[in-house]
Formats: sequence, C-alpha cells, structure tokens
Amino acid sequence: MRHLLLPLLFLLLGAFAAPASAQDIAGTYDAQGKNPGGGAAYSGAVKIVPYGAAHAILWKLDGGQGNEGIALRSANVVGAAYRTSKIDFGLVVYRVAGGVLDGEWVTPGNQKAELGRETLEGPENLSGTYKITLGQNRDGTTNYTGEVIIKPEGDTYLFAWMVPKLAYIGRGVRIGDVLVVAYGRSQDPKKLPGVVAYKMDDANNMTGIWATAGSPKTGTETLKRRAQ
Repeated sequence: MRHLLLPLLFLLLGAFAAPASAQDIAGTYDAQGKNPGGGAAYSGAVKIVPYGAAHAILWKLDGGQGNEGIALRSANVVGAAYRTSKIDFGLVVYRVAGGVLDGEWVTPGNQKAELGRETLEGPENLSGTYKITLGQNRDGTTNYTGEVIIKPEGDTYLFAWMVPKLAYIGRGVRIGDVLVVAYGRSQDPKKLPGVVAYKMDDANNMTGIWATAGSPKTGTETLKRRAQ
C-alpha cells in the first residue's frame, strides 16, 4: 500500500476485457438509498464494469450528482470506495477471522496490475494496534511492513496505517465477516473517500450500507439490476 496510483482513467461506456468470472456483477442498476442518520432519501443509477482485477463503479444520482469509485468482490459482499472530487484513494477488503484480517487492496490506475495483499494480526474485537504480517504491493514483488490502528466509531471503524509513520487514514463498514475500508493520504475528511459495502441478495439485487469519511453514521442503499 506504499503507492497511491494515478486517478481513475476510465469512462463507463462499455466493458473492459475481463475473465467471465469478473463479469457477474457488471451491469447497470437502479439505486434507492437514504443518507446517514435517517436522512433524506435519494435515487439514481449505478453502473459497474470490469476494471482489471477489480471493478469500476459510477453513481449517477437523480439531480445530477455523480460519484466515481472502484470495487472488489469477496464472496457475496461487494466493497467499494468512492470519491466526489479528484483525490487519491484506495480500497481494501478484509476477511475477519478473530484477530486476523486477511485483505486484498486496489488503487485506481494500472488495471493490469495485480491486487495488493495485506494481513493484519491483533485484538479480536477490531480495536487496537494490529501488526502487518503480510504487506504486498501491487507489483507482486515488493513488500511493506508496519502497523494499523483500528478504532470503532459508531457503526464504522477508523483506520490509520503506520508504515512506519502515519501514511493513510480510512473508514470502514462491516457486513458479516467482511470489512470494507476506503482510505487516502489526507487528514482532512473532505479530502478522503467514502466507503460502501453491499451484500448480494441474489444475482440481480444488492443491499448496502455506506459512510462518508467524516461521519460514524451509516446510510443505506439498495441496487436492482436493470433488464438487459
């Protein structure tokens, strides 16, 4: 996770070449959601296309607001990080097994690069300091070490990567044993990405929770795939 790569270089106007197994969540979805803390409802459309080992994702809300992001799937959970302005950001999706978090991570940029890997070991309650026992960059050959501090906050989790000094800050949301974290370099919440985690209810429907970098409250969002 040493290097945040270039900003997203995609237009969601068709699919990139990808194995068939990467195509299963690709498509256009109708979105219905509520803002954090029981806030206002919203609607719009979400488009997902393969993007190398990950997926690119674009939200177009009714009223014109658009957000772009990147997504990874872990079993029946799809995790995403999104941005509303031109900021560097990344996404890591962990499988949680007690005090071990086994993750894969991605940054926008070279879609031919493989996913990064990160394994953390620490307290079982997702609170405290965790040692990076495996840190593998996206080149597949270089590694990094350090610690990650995790702090539960409301319905979310705050993350700070010390590799070895403070390098990245993020916020995560959890569905089952999957913890999705969006991160960036800035200490200003306005310059950090938001995070989304969707549970795949079936092949055409997802139910999600999401949070902005600056708030411990979560919103909700459901996606329904449009007929082809």
